[in-house]
Amino acid sequence: MLFFAPHLKHMFLIYTRRSTSDENHQQYSLDAQEKICRRYAEQRGLRFAEIIREEHSAKLAGKRPMFLKMLKDLEEKKYAGIVVHNVDRLLRSIGDYALIDRLRMQGTEFHFVDGSYPNTPEGNMMLGINVVFAKWYVEKLCKEVKKGFRESLEQGRLPREAPVGYLDKGKGIKEPDPVSAPLVRQAFQLYATGDHSVETLTYEMRKRGLLTKRGQKYRKCLSTSSMHRILSNGFYCGVVTHVGETFQGKHQPLIPRSLFDVVQKRLNSNCTSIVTKKPFAYRGMLRCVCGHMLSPYEKKGHAYYGCHNKVCPEKTTREEAVEEGIMAVLRRISFTDKELEQTRDAMKRLEQFVSDERDALAQSIEKRRAKLLQEFDRARQLVIDNVFGKEEYEAEKQRLQSALSALNEEEQKLQHMEVQRLEDVYRFLELSRNAPVYYKNGTASEKRHIAQLVFLELKVKSKNLASYSLSEAFAPLEKRGVIPCGGADGI
Repeated sequence: MLFFAPHLKHMFLIYTRRSTSDENHQQYSLDAQEKICRRYAEQRGLRFAEIIREEHSAKLAGKRPMFLKMLKDLEEKKYAGIVVHNVDRLLRSIGDYALIDRLRMQGTEFHFVDGSYPNTPEGNMMLGINVVFAKWYVEKLCKEVKKGFRESLEQGRLPREAPVGYLDKGKGIKEPDPVSAPLVRQAFQLYATGDHSVETLTYEMRKRGLLTKRGQKYRKCLSTSSMHRILSNGFYCGVVTHVGETFQGKHQPLIPRSLFDVVQKRLNSNCTSIVTKKPFAYRGMLRCVCGHMLSPYEKKGHAYYGCHNKVCPEKTTREEAVEEGIMAVLRRISFTDKELEQTRDAMKRLEQFVSDERDALAQSIEKRRAKLLQEFDRARQLVIDNVFGKEEYEAEKQRLQSALSALNEEEQKLQHMEVQRLEDVYRFLELSRNAPVYYKNGTASEKRHIAQLVFLELKVKSKNLASYSLSEAFAPLEKRGVIPCGGADGI
């Protein structure tokens, strides 16, 4: 806010500041500080040329851009001095105090509404003491904040803004957002299939309406970097991470830990891009014993997987050798007819789970549709109020219609979700009874799907499958014959 003045060097600046990291604990807002300083200047006949409003912490010296510009103007004698509410609004560090002290020695006037510090040895001493106390207060507050932050983490709470998919309920408590939580869950499930790179997943989730909280605020599309941060965030599987430390959260996870681990393996692999020229069954799934991801290629009609580690002695491995190793594992974990009969109770629970998930997605779609319709009404009102021109309205209308069409498409897919997913499970149970046969006769895509369901990791050595780890659901099946607490029937 700038006021006309013929002789600026005889006028004053009003400086107001609020710490952006402490906005809920400010004694005075910027407006209140401005009002108090104006009254002070008017009562003493001090004419002011400009009001400076800064939102920045004063904890560290030399970090406030508007404050530093103000000091430069004062040093160049552009203004007679400044009016500020109190000492800690102006400075809280010894480094900044040195700059202020030099200006005072040069004759610049500093008026503090809440306190008097004349330019005398005694006044300078009292000002210095108050700066020291302000610095002590900041350091003490910082220590207490860190202490409280850690206590919250140890109690399983996140004392900062919840990530997309969760709502803030105060005191570090986070609850799943009925609108965005199902979309975040879908993002993890889609990426775990191996059919998406981060880039293609970002595009797919944009169409489904996923936005980060910043994106919701500024109406920005989901970016690839934001998608990567979502997939890397352990908060979604129930853990809270801070400065390398991990704490068990008390919030409701959106995904199981096993799914999160699968996603992390894909993110950390050297093969995260999707190459569609040749649908190799195990692209991005096979590792050499040296730790490097194997790269597929085709030669004379056969698929091979090779290690590009220059110091690794391992040679290329044919796909058929890998499949033989996978089939041997499938034979060990295949269900018998009796075991399939015993899965009925589990299937009932699964049916309920799929039904609940479908209902949650339906509610999310309905709430997103209601929000879009509200934005339609708001856009029409802006036209009536002459805020929106015709071109702006048409652009907003096209954006909203596109978003509604995507929601309608998602709703149509959802109507078939329950039946389709249960059919997939029943089909897999049937597959598990004759897994080696179905696997052997399956297409590359079907083999890949089966391998992704069963395995978390596959390692190759000496041109054969050397080791593997099974997914959480299948690991107990391989050991079911040796579990000592299952009873005589081996359940």
